[in-house]
Amino acid sequence: MTLERPAAPVSPALHARTVVARAETDAQGYLIDTDGALAKLSLASAVLPLGSVLLTYGFGAYFGLFPGQDVAAVLLVYGFPATVLGFALKYAELAPVTLRSQPEAVGLREAQATETQNQVRADCCRYRFGDEQHLDEALEKLFTFNRPMGIPRRLSPTLVGLREEVRGGKYTLVMEFTAKDKLLEEEWTKRTQKFTTFFGPGIHAVMEKTAQGMDVALVCGEDPTAPAEGAPAEAEKAEAKSE
Repeated sequence: MTLERPAAPVSPALHARTVVARAETDAQGYLIDTDGALAKLSLASAVLPLGSVLLTYGFGAYFGLFPGQDVAAVLLVYGFPATVLGFALKYAELAPVTLRSQPEAVGLREAQATETQNQVRADCCRYRFGDEQHLDEALEKLFTFNRPMGIPRRLSPTLVGLREEVRGGKYTLVMEFTAKDKLLEEEWTKRTQKFTTFFGPGIHAVMEKTAQGMDVALVCGEDPTAPAEGAPAEAEKAEAKSE
Protein backbone atom coordinates (compact mmCIF):
# COMPACT_ATOMS: atom_id res chain seq x y z
CA MET A 1 0.00 0.00 0.00
CA THR A 2 1.43 3.37 -1.03
CA LEU A 3 0.55 6.62 0.62
CA GLU A 4 -0.02 9.63 -1.59
CA ARG A 5 1.95 12.70 -0.70
CA PRO A 6 -0.42 15.56 0.22
CA ALA A 7 -0.46 18.41 -2.27
CA ALA A 8 1.58 21.41 -1.24
CA PRO A 9 -0.53 24.46 -0.37
CA VAL A 10 -0.67 27.12 -3.06
CA SER A 11 0.66 30.45 -1.88
CA PRO A 12 -1.53 33.53 -2.40
CA ALA A 13 1.17 35.12 -4.55
CA LEU A 14 1.37 32.08 -6.83
CA HIS A 15 -2.43 31.92 -7.04
CA ALA A 16 -2.57 35.60 -7.98
CA ARG A 17 0.04 35.13 -10.73
CA THR A 18 -1.93 32.17 -12.09
CA VAL A 19 -5.16 34.20 -12.15
CA VAL A 20 -3.46 37.10 -13.92
CA ALA A 21 -1.95 34.76 -16.52
CA ARG A 22 -5.31 33.14 -17.33
CA ALA A 23 -7.60 36.20 -17.30
CA GLU A 24 -8.53 38.23 -20.37
CA THR A 25 -7.68 41.93 -20.55
CA ASP A 26 -9.91 44.79 -21.72
CA ALA A 27 -8.89 47.93 -23.61
CA GLN A 28 -8.07 49.77 -20.37
CA GLY A 29 -5.73 47.05 -19.13
CA TYR A 30 -8.14 45.59 -16.58
CA LEU A 31 -8.35 41.84 -16.18
CA ILE A 32 -11.85 40.46 -16.77
CA ASP A 33 -13.54 38.12 -14.29
CA THR A 34 -10.55 37.21 -12.10
CA ASP A 35 -12.91 35.32 -9.78
CA GLY A 36 -14.03 32.97 -12.54
CA ALA A 37 -17.59 33.74 -11.41
CA LEU A 38 -19.01 34.50 -14.85
CA ALA A 39 -17.93 31.06 -16.00
CA LYS A 40 -20.13 29.42 -13.38
CA LEU A 41 -23.15 27.75 -14.91
CA SER A 42 -26.53 29.31 -14.31
CA LEU A 43 -28.94 26.80 -12.75
CA ALA A 44 -31.70 28.00 -15.06
CA SER A 45 -29.48 27.49 -18.10
CA ALA A 46 -28.96 23.87 -17.07
CA VAL A 47 -32.49 22.92 -15.99
CA LEU A 48 -34.44 24.57 -18.81
CA PRO A 49 -32.69 22.87 -21.76
CA LEU A 50 -32.76 19.52 -19.98
CA GLY A 51 -36.48 19.77 -19.25
CA SER A 52 -37.22 20.92 -22.80
CA VAL A 53 -35.35 17.97 -24.32
CA LEU A 54 -37.12 15.47 -22.07
CA LEU A 55 -40.53 17.02 -22.74
CA THR A 56 -40.02 17.27 -26.51
CA TYR A 57 -38.71 13.74 -26.87
CA GLY A 58 -41.43 12.43 -24.54
CA PHE A 59 -44.18 13.89 -26.70
CA GLY A 60 -42.46 12.67 -29.87
CA ALA A 61 -42.08 9.15 -28.51
CA TYR A 62 -45.65 9.09 -27.21
CA PHE A 63 -47.04 9.88 -30.66
CA GLY A 64 -44.62 7.49 -32.38
CA LEU A 65 -42.46 10.14 -34.00
CA PHE A 66 -39.36 8.99 -32.09
CA PRO A 67 -38.36 5.54 -30.84
CA GLY A 68 -38.89 4.72 -27.15
CA GLN A 69 -42.66 4.75 -26.81
CA ASP A 70 -42.36 2.53 -23.72
CA VAL A 71 -40.48 5.25 -21.80
CA ALA A 72 -42.48 8.21 -23.15
CA ALA A 73 -44.56 8.49 -19.99
CA VAL A 74 -41.46 8.63 -17.79
CA LEU A 75 -39.92 11.36 -19.97
CA LEU A 76 -43.12 13.40 -19.78
CA VAL A 77 -43.35 12.97 -16.00
CA TYR A 78 -39.85 14.36 -15.51
CA GLY A 79 -39.73 16.71 -18.49
CA PHE A 80 -42.80 18.80 -17.71
CA PRO A 81 -41.89 19.87 -14.14
CA ALA A 82 -38.25 20.36 -15.14
CA THR A 83 -39.31 22.71 -17.94
CA VAL A 84 -41.65 24.67 -15.67
CA LEU A 85 -38.90 24.93 -13.03
CA GLY A 86 -36.41 26.08 -15.65
CA PHE A 87 -38.72 28.87 -16.85
CA ALA A 88 -39.37 29.93 -13.24
CA LEU A 89 -35.65 30.07 -12.48
CA LYS A 90 -34.97 31.98 -15.68
CA TYR A 91 -37.63 34.54 -14.80
CA ALA A 92 -36.22 35.04 -11.29
CA GLU A 93 -32.56 35.00 -12.38
CA LEU A 94 -30.29 37.95 -11.73
CA ALA A 95 -27.13 37.78 -13.83
CA PRO A 96 -23.75 38.55 -12.21
CA VAL A 97 -22.01 41.86 -12.77
CA THR A 98 -18.65 41.98 -14.52
CA LEU A 99 -15.55 42.14 -12.34
CA ARG A 100 -12.59 44.06 -13.77
CA SER A 101 -9.28 44.02 -11.93
CA GLN A 102 -5.93 45.76 -12.14
CA PRO A 103 -3.25 43.03 -12.16
CA GLU A 104 -1.57 44.45 -9.06
CA ALA A 105 -4.93 44.52 -7.22
CA VAL A 106 -5.34 40.77 -7.65
CA GLY A 107 -2.07 40.28 -5.80
CA LEU A 108 -3.19 42.50 -2.90
CA ARG A 109 -6.65 40.95 -2.63
CA GLU A 110 -5.56 38.02 -0.48
CA ALA A 111 -3.51 40.17 1.88
CA GLN A 112 -5.65 43.29 2.29
CA ALA A 113 -9.26 42.71 1.22
CA THR A 114 -11.70 42.82 4.13
CA GLU A 115 -14.36 40.20 4.77
CA THR A 116 -17.06 42.61 3.60
CA GLN A 117 -15.23 43.43 0.36
CA ASN A 118 -14.84 39.72 -0.36
CA GLN A 119 -18.52 39.13 0.39
CA VAL A 120 -19.63 41.94 -1.94
CA ARG A 121 -17.42 40.59 -4.70
CA ALA A 122 -18.63 37.01 -4.24
CA ASP A 123 -22.33 37.88 -3.98
CA CYS A 124 -22.43 40.24 -6.96
CA CYS A 125 -20.31 38.07 -9.28
CA ARG A 126 -22.60 35.05 -9.24
CA TYR A 127 -26.10 34.22 -10.39
CA ARG A 128 -28.80 35.06 -7.87
CA PHE A 129 -32.47 34.19 -7.82
CA GLY A 130 -35.39 36.19 -6.46
CA ASP A 131 -33.51 39.48 -6.01
CA GLU A 132 -34.56 42.56 -7.97
CA GLN A 133 -31.00 43.85 -8.15
CA HIS A 134 -27.58 43.36 -6.58
CA LEU A 135 -27.09 44.89 -3.11
CA ASP A 136 -30.84 45.46 -2.91
CA GLU A 137 -31.01 45.18 0.90
CA ALA A 138 -27.87 47.29 1.34
CA LEU A 139 -29.25 50.10 -0.85
CA GLU A 140 -32.54 49.95 1.08
CA LYS A 141 -30.67 50.63 4.33
CA LEU A 142 -28.32 53.23 2.86
CA PHE A 143 -30.91 55.31 0.99
CA THR A 144 -33.96 54.54 3.22
CA PHE A 145 -36.39 54.28 0.32
CA ASN A 146 -39.76 56.01 0.66
CA ARG A 147 -39.00 57.21 4.19
CA PRO A 148 -38.21 60.61 5.75
CA MET A 149 -34.71 61.82 4.78
CA GLY A 150 -34.60 59.03 2.17
CA ILE A 151 -35.26 58.87 -1.57
CA PRO A 152 -38.10 57.35 -3.64
CA ARG A 153 -37.51 53.72 -4.52
CA ARG A 154 -37.96 54.57 -8.20
CA LEU A 155 -34.70 56.54 -7.99
CA SER A 156 -32.76 53.58 -6.61
CA PRO A 157 -29.30 53.29 -8.23
CA THR A 158 -28.32 50.04 -9.94
CA LEU A 159 -25.00 48.23 -9.52
CA VAL A 160 -23.64 47.45 -12.99
CA GLY A 161 -20.02 46.50 -12.34
CA LEU A 162 -17.13 46.05 -9.91
CA ARG A 163 -13.50 47.09 -10.24
CA GLU A 164 -10.46 46.09 -8.21
CA GLU A 165 -7.77 48.76 -8.05
CA VAL A 166 -4.76 49.79 -5.99
CA ARG A 167 -4.89 53.32 -4.58
CA GLY A 168 -2.00 54.57 -2.50
CA GLY A 169 -0.82 51.01 -2.05
CA LYS A 170 -4.23 49.95 -0.69
CA TYR A 171 -6.59 47.36 -2.15
CA THR A 172 -9.75 49.08 -3.39
CA LEU A 173 -13.08 47.64 -4.50
CA VAL A 174 -15.02 50.08 -6.68
CA MET A 175 -18.78 49.65 -7.07
CA GLU A 176 -20.07 51.12 -10.34
CA PHE A 177 -23.64 52.42 -10.15
CA THR A 178 -25.97 53.82 -12.78
CA ALA A 179 -28.46 56.36 -11.49
CA LYS A 180 -31.27 58.50 -12.85
CA ASP A 181 -30.61 62.20 -13.35
CA LYS A 182 -33.07 63.07 -10.59
CA LEU A 183 -30.83 61.37 -8.03
CA LEU A 184 -28.65 64.34 -7.10
CA GLU A 185 -24.95 64.01 -6.34
CA GLU A 186 -25.67 65.43 -2.89
CA GLU A 187 -27.72 62.33 -2.04
CA TRP A 188 -24.53 60.30 -2.48
CA THR A 189 -21.96 62.58 -0.87
CA LYS A 190 -23.96 63.18 2.30
CA ARG A 191 -24.05 59.40 2.79
CA THR A 192 -20.28 58.90 2.45
CA GLN A 193 -19.84 58.18 6.16
CA LYS A 194 -22.89 55.93 6.07
CA PHE A 195 -21.31 53.86 3.27
CA THR A 196 -18.05 53.71 5.26
CA THR A 197 -19.84 52.43 8.34
CA PHE A 198 -22.05 49.98 6.46
CA PHE A 199 -19.24 48.35 4.46
CA GLY A 200 -16.67 48.63 7.24
CA PRO A 201 -14.71 48.10 9.31
CA GLY A 202 -11.31 48.48 7.75
CA ILE A 203 -12.31 50.68 4.79
CA HIS A 204 -13.35 54.20 3.93
CA ALA A 205 -15.75 55.12 1.13
CA VAL A 206 -14.95 57.62 -1.62
CA MET A 207 -17.65 59.01 -3.94
CA GLU A 208 -16.70 59.67 -7.57
CA LYS A 209 -19.21 61.17 -9.99
CA THR A 210 -19.35 59.49 -13.42
CA ALA A 211 -21.32 59.99 -16.63
CA GLN A 212 -23.55 57.04 -15.84
CA GLY A 213 -24.05 57.75 -12.15
CA MET A 214 -21.60 57.24 -9.30
CA ASP A 215 -18.59 55.08 -8.45
CA VAL A 216 -18.26 54.21 -4.77
CA ALA A 217 -14.71 53.17 -3.93
CA LEU A 218 -14.19 51.07 -0.81
CA VAL A 219 -10.54 51.77 0.00
CA CYS A 220 -8.78 49.66 2.62
CA GLY A 221 -7.58 51.57 5.66
CA GLU A 222 -8.69 54.76 7.35
CA ASP A 223 -9.43 57.93 5.40
CA PRO A 224 -6.16 59.93 5.36
CA THR A 225 -8.11 63.19 4.90
CA ALA A 226 -10.27 62.64 7.98
CA PRO A 227 -9.26 64.40 11.20
CA ALA A 228 -7.55 62.17 13.73
CA GLU A 229 -9.67 60.85 16.56
CA GLY A 230 -9.83 63.44 19.30
CA ALA A 231 -8.47 66.19 17.05
CA PRO A 232 -10.65 69.34 16.70
CA ALA A 233 -12.42 69.82 13.37
CA GLU A 234 -11.41 72.71 11.09
CA ALA A 235 -14.45 74.75 12.10
CA GLU A 236 -13.59 74.31 15.78
CA LYS A 237 -9.99 75.29 15.09
CA ALA A 238 -11.07 78.48 13.30
CA GLU A 239 -13.43 79.37 16.13
CA ALA A 240 -10.72 78.83 18.69
CA LYS A 241 -8.34 81.11 16.78
CA SER A 242 -10.93 83.89 16.52
CA GLU A 243 -11.41 83.82 20.27
